[in-house]
Amino acid sequence: MNIDIYYSPAQRKTEHVAVDVPVSTVLRDALPVSLAATMLSQSLTSSVWGRAVGSDYQLQLGDRVELVRELRVDPMTARRERFNKQGIKKAGLFKTKREGAKAGY
Repeated sequence: MNIDIYYSPAQRKTEHVAVDVPVSTVLRDALPVSLAATMLSQSLTSSVWGRAVGSDYQLQLGDRVELVRELRVDPMTARRERFNKQGIKKAGLFKTKREGAKAGY
């Protein structure tokens, strides 16, 4: 059974490892030793097709395992700060105003 493992060792870099494992293998047994050490040292979490799973997840044919880092900033906070930096007249719905329109529409 072929499994794809994706991880990001640094920002804007992605690595891919294809692993051939027997049927009914759990995630912790499928990770190569080097990736398992990396996962522990960088406190990575695992997911399959974008959904968080534990190390006892039983892999299925065609699974895409992703080892992901924790977010440094909450996405909503980052968006709010970006919006405040750009200003209300330069972003999103408020960028252009139609003649005679109500504020915010």
